[in-house]
Amino acid sequence: MVSRELQFLLLTVWFSNSFASQINDIICPEHDPRVYSILIPHPSDCTKYYECSNGVSVLENCPPGLEFNPILFVCDWPNRAGCVHGCAPLIVENGSSWEPTSCVSGKSEFGAECSIQCASGYERSDIVTIQCTTNGWNSTNGTDVIPHCKHTQGCAPLSIVEGSSWTPTSCVYGKNDIGTECSIQCDADYERSGSNTIQCTGDGWNSTDGIDFIPSCKQTPGCTPLNIVEGSSWIPTSCVNGKNDIGTECSIQCADGYERSGSVSIQCTGDGWNSTDGIDFIPSCKQTKGCAPLNIDESRSWAPASCGNSKSDIGTECSIQCADGYESSGSVTIQCTTDGWNSTDGLEVIPSCKHTQGCAPLNFDEGSSWAPTSCVSGKNDIGTECSIQCADDYGWSGSVTIQCTTEGWNSTDGIDVIPSCKHTQGCVPLNVEVCSSWAPTSCASGNSDIGTVCSIHCVDGYERCGSVNVQCTAYGWNSTDGLNVIP
Repeated sequence: MVSRELQFLLLTVWFSNSFASQINDIICPEHDPRVYSILIPHPSDCTKYYECSNGVSVLENCPPGLEFNPILFVCDWPNRAGCVHGCAPLIVENGSSWEPTSCVSGKSEFGAECSIQCASGYERSDIVTIQCTTNGWNSTNGTDVIPHCKHTQGCAPLSIVEGSSWTPTSCVYGKNDIGTECSIQCDADYERSGSNTIQCTGDGWNSTDGIDFIPSCKQTPGCTPLNIVEGSSWIPTSCVNGKNDIGTECSIQCADGYERSGSVSIQCTGDGWNSTDGIDFIPSCKQTKGCAPLNIDESRSWAPASCGNSKSDIGTECSIQCADGYESSGSVTIQCTTDGWNSTDGLEVIPSCKHTQGCAPLNFDEGSSWAPTSCVSGKNDIGTECSIQCADDYGWSGSVTIQCTTEGWNSTDGIDVIPSCKHTQGCVPLNVEVCSSWAPTSCASGNSDIGTVCSIHCVDGYERCGSVNVQCTAYGWNSTDGLNVIP
């Protein structure tokens, strides 16, 4: 049985890759032999999800009235699922920003429009505005491509990757002028791939010997140390303590109650670790006897108590006990089998306890408080009403008063969103970077009042990008020459 933590890790990696590429088609995470299937939320429809089995995705629907819970990986009641209908946050790339800023800070609702803004030295692709639809982000002229900003002058800063550095160091700290030459330096145990020196041209980075790709550093021959996982060890111990030379052989040893998966021995080759019998994956040890301890928290305990304190033998039966105000979800009793925990009625889900009465305490956010104060100090009984209070310079968003119902928190005017407080006056402090400062210095040390004008100063070797002055307005920082980009 796959741990929820492993599913969550794989799902996090998948989200990072999927949203970064801005595609509509679902691509399953790379298949992991420890994971039979992974559930992935639909990017825009809360009532759907994808099931990835062996790298193949199948679109599934939650039962009527339920929505997919991306934390528990189950179809759940909408007020528990926490799903927001809409489109994924847009990505801020070098030289670009989005208006309104909510386009990048969280999911956008269906119908929301977002417009791209390009900084000085960048130009926009043909599309300016895109709209959130039930099919994801679409441009307002019917094209499905998300716009971006590209360089028109100079070259972007170079990236520092493991095992490499650049000279001069200015190559990685800011935009490079046309004609600038940068040379790569590789650390010990790394060798260069590509040219030593590249030059910034009107077409971007080109190497001085005519090769157009940016050089990199890769590890020299040898293999990385092997990992020690639960129930396993390696012989000799040097296999896990440092880099291994080509030709080194390492053998896995499994502890009692574990059996080997894969070859006994692997060898370090020029292509990495390969098993001595021709199988290319690194062996591991898996449990063969018993089941892992069951989780105990404020909502549940197990009988007998040993079920939650230590490993259980095959054949052991454990029954869930729910605390007051909670009820069991799933089977009451589960049994330890050779395949892990299975319920006695044939279901393979480990039962849990869920709230049956009252609502969770409300959160304190910046600029807000709740009345009465008991709303945030403990569980609230059904029927309790709580009202939000906003500090000076903050205004509330949503209803003023919400009520605890059997379905959770609902506002008294029928809106289901918990209200919050947001800034109404003044501007946040400006960022101070190694290459710049602000005058007066108060512009960077605290909130600025509406009407405040701040001027940027660049150190020697740097030039300003954007206006000299910005002014705090009711809508945030705007430059005094009408541009909305902070220099």
